[in-house]
Amino acid sequence: MMLFLKLSLFTLIISAPGLMVSGENMITCYSDVQRLTCETGLIKVKSTVYGRTNSITCNTNRPFSEVTFTNCALRITTIADRCNGLKECELKTDLLGNPDPCFGTYKYYNTTYDCINGHRVVICEQGYSTLDCGSDSIEIINANYGRGNSRTCSNGILSSQTQNTNCYAPNTLSIVAAMCKGKKTCTVEASNTIFNDPCVGTVKYLTVSYICTREIVTCESSTATLNCGAHRIKIISANYGRTDSTTCSSGRPASQTSNKNCYTPDALNKIAARCEEQSSCEVPATNVVFSDPCFGTYKYLTIVYSCVMLVREHEASSRVFYPGFVYIERSVPVVQHFNTSNSIYIHHRCFNTFSIMMLCLKLTLLTLLIAAPGLLVSGENVITCDGDIHRLTCDRGLIWVENSLYGRTDSSICSTAHPPLQVTDTSCSTSISTIAERCNGLSACEVNTAALQTSDPCKGTYKYYDTSYSCYDAETTVICEHSYSTLECAQGGYLQIINANFGRSDSTTCSSGLPSGLTKKTNCYASNTLSTLATLCNNQQSCTVEASSTIFSDPCPNTAKYLSVSYICYEI
Repeated sequence: MMLFLKLSLFTLIISAPGLMVSGENMITCYSDVQRLTCETGLIKVKSTVYGRTNSITCNTNRPFSEVTFTNCALRITTIADRCNGLKECELKTDLLGNPDPCFGTYKYYNTTYDCINGHRVVICEQGYSTLDCGSDSIEIINANYGRGNSRTCSNGILSSQTQNTNCYAPNTLSIVAAMCKGKKTCTVEASNTIFNDPCVGTVKYLTVSYICTREIVTCESSTATLNCGAHRIKIISANYGRTDSTTCSSGRPASQTSNKNCYTPDALNKIAARCEEQSSCEVPATNVVFSDPCFGTYKYLTIVYSCVMLVREHEASSRVFYPGFVYIERSVPVVQHFNTSNSIYIHHRCFNTFSIMMLCLKLTLLTLLIAAPGLLVSGENVITCDGDIHRLTCDRGLIWVENSLYGRTDSSICSTAHPPLQVTDTSCSTSISTIAERCNGLSACEVNTAALQTSDPCKGTYKYYDTSYSCYDAETTVICEHSYSTLECAQGGYLQIINANFGRSDSTTCSSGLPSGLTKKTNCYASNTLSTLATLCNNQQSCTVEASSTIFSDPCPNTAKYLSVSYICYEI
């Protein structure tokens, strides 16, 4: 059954439509770690609500009186201020210092954010850099002058000057925005004279995250045209009304242009619903579309937008999947060596015996490599001597293990310092699934082979691990313990879970504010994670999951755990 699942997961990759940089949602119980991540792009928080709006979320082990009040919601900016413009961000929520919107109620943080295409520049203290948007305009997403880790800008610096990693100059964003917003290029300096010194004695650096935007202004009764060519529209801000007396004022009496405080509150939402994820879009600047926010005033429509790239474009035309079968149809000439028509149809029947299923899986993988060019980023092979660290990495994409062998098929590999008696038996190998179970769906994976406890196929022979794997595009979400996140497929797609683990495989993820004793165990895996999530989420358009021991059991008590999920979206 699990093999059929893995077969179907890999098969469905060819069906995944082009993905835009994603929208995410993360819910974290109070005092736990909220972790926001972007596999592609930079974090842009849309909203964070602190409080309680239902009685089910974050109610485990809480008395009834602490979860019944559900009319408690406070919008906060703290998480946006800390996380915007980063690729990943962890915050210990009980250290945020937000006011209590409902005393006596156990609360949680609900953050909605996008991963947007952007630029991130790091400038070491006393250095300069130029932000450049070509013909577009600079929009600053976030900036900090200080230090958030001990590694950046540390070369040749004393460790005592880099150990303060909680250093933030609160005026950085406003200063950089005032200097650069709306400009085509902007040179910035990382200097105490500009930002003040937030941590004396610490070597600092300036981090600036920005996007390149386009602004279009359209007078009332005309039509705005947004165009992104091969990319997709992302609306940054919008207003229908009037904020100055000069724009769109030609030939108008002063009485129609004097009101400079005219706004349409829902203009952004209306334009986003109409235009986002389109390559081009037209928006009439009329009262019919927006209603009239200020009667008697001649208005104009201002739209600021950026053009975001698709993560990838897939060429597959139609997709159908049935468990146990593989159907592939492509609309371009492929594999003409085998079939000279413009489409190929491949039909494999997978039987129930394990050996035939393994053969079927290998055949299907080979088929996909032939039938879906451009899907796999790379094919890799790693050999690691027994007892050493087995490391698989994908510079781009996520790991999919095709095969792992443990044993010996060559007398020269891993033979150094071993007597001939230990390397002569070359007919010794067994196929194992442990590496695939640990690594599938990750961008990097390290496994200490000494801890795998693989059965010995040939006692007395010194063995090695031989893993073949490929890298392919997918989405990954990490959810800290007691937090929730919604996996979602836009544009009518359906979820398919590739890999998942509830536990801990490194000491840094979801560790913010936690004592080291809770994060030092890094060989913690809940064996039922993948099957549980597949049952919950496969073939759904969206699925809310919780990182909780009540769902996955507790694979390592007294360790702070997290749930990592890798998935793709496919179309039926």
